[in-house]
Amino acid sequence: MRYFFAVMVGLTLFSSPTFSQESTAEEILESHPLGLVSPEIQAELSNEALHTQLVTAAIEYDTFNQRCRGVSAAYNESKVNRLFLNKFGITMNDYMMNYMSKDANDPRDVKQKIVNRVYQSIAKMGGCQPARSKGLEKNLKDEYRNLYHQVEKSTWFPSVHND
Repeated sequence: MRYFFAVMVGLTLFSSPTFSQESTAEEILESHPLGLVSPEIQAELSNEALHTQLVTAAIEYDTFNQRCRGVSAAYNESKVNRLFLNKFGITMNDYMMNYMSKDANDPRDVKQKIVNRVYQSIAKMGGCQPARSKGLEKNLKDEYRNLYHQVEKSTWFPSVHND
């Protein structure tokens, strides 16, 4: 019962705002400490917001795995990159430059903001073990998998202009 309560407290810490279908990437990135989105809201996301949330979720999950599990490979980012290349013919970095960065100069800046946010959230929870016991790892994994499957089925196609 104690673990259930801890997980529920962790989930309430990560309750997500409602996104409209026209939500910008910046609104999604700034709306929540970790960008975690409830399954109900995931079902409402579409188009750019859905794809942006997938990129964010992949980076967050890989960051957690790197920080708390010692996994050095960015497995989920690579998987999203392969999906974007196969489906759209663009890389994840191209998507980040065109849809997730106001400056469109460097996708590493966007990624670093997300990474820093994950590190701060883990620190606020008291470290890796408390974060894991509060269900953070499971939430990140579930969100990433749900979003990945939605993007696989999505019919939206990003228009990317590389000048």
